[in-house]
Amino acid sequence: MKVTEVKAKIERIEELTKEGFNTPRLHYIEPTIFIKKAEKKISECINWAERIHEENPNQVFNIRTYEYSERTAKESKKSEHVTDIKFEDLEKELAILLPTKYCMIDAETPNDGMIAGNVIIHQNPTAKRIKTFTMEFCIKPVRAMVREHDKSISGNLEDGANILYEMYEKILKSEVSVWQVSGFLKDVDANSIIRSVLTTIMLEANRFSNKNVILEWTMFNRPAGIFFNREDFPILPRMIVWWEWRTH
Repeated sequence: MKVTEVKAKIERIEELTKEGFNTPRLHYIEPTIFIKKAEKKISECINWAERIHEENPNQVFNIRTYEYSERTAKESKKSEHVTDIKFEDLEKELAILLPTKYCMIDAETPNDGMIAGNVIIHQNPTAKRIKTFTMEFCIKPVRAMVREHDKSISGNLEDGANILYEMYEKILKSEVSVWQVSGFLKDVDANSIIRSVLTTIMLEANRFSNKNVILEWTMFNRPAGIFFNREDFPILPRMIVWWEWRTH
């Protein structure tokens, strides 16, 4: 089994939440082979999901799973991921996965993703004021996914806004998918354009206390995550969900 992280995924997500990032609406379940314990865990999850379902009957759910190596206790790099689950099917899916998998259930809609990817803020260990960034992303009017990134850009953080502007002018603005997403953004907020979204991602990543780590994110076509109903917040931060940070 390939392994990567030592700190549990849920702990990494909680760190982002504590630092004010818009993380996904989720419920976490650890595996158990004991039937009564499993039934209780599933029941608690269904109660959580039912409250969301009552507010939005069309909301789908997703289950990200992972395992730990018995020898090293480290987290597996790849494991099963089930998406677009209807509320009425969630209990059945959990019953299949729970005996052996750590399950992270989220209430976000994959089809609503428009821009998605990852970003790293690199910090020089001997000169901490010197920072660079690397960003990988994809732009799609429907179902933009983090791991489907097809664009990459990097440079000095201080010049990041200019670098992203040049990329937009020279490459991005001629693409059909960019036109489609740009048009949608202008309808939501006249000041929200793709290059400003990417600049926001870069600056938000820079305020995270951990540097030299990979931050995964998605910008949806509507408010999502734990800030989805925070009408006191600007619209754009409520549309960007930060999934987790990882080292590899």
